[in-house]
Amino acid sequence: MAKEILRDRHGNRLGEREEHADGKVTMRDAHGNRVGTFSPRENVTRDRHGNRVGQGDLLNRLLF
Repeated sequence: MAKEILRDRHGNRLGEREEHADGKVTMRDAHGNRVGTFSPRENVTRDRHGNRVGQGDLLNRLLF
């Protein structure tokens, strides 16, 4: 599992992006709460409740 910490220009942590072995990507906010997932196989982003947000990787938009 690969992790990438997302920070603003002041160095404050905004969230964390985790890529899993199966290719799925999970986005977590600054507090560690899951905000959504992206499935590259389906090319669909879902919010934390499993609702479809849209086509493609839209995880960064879920942080704001």
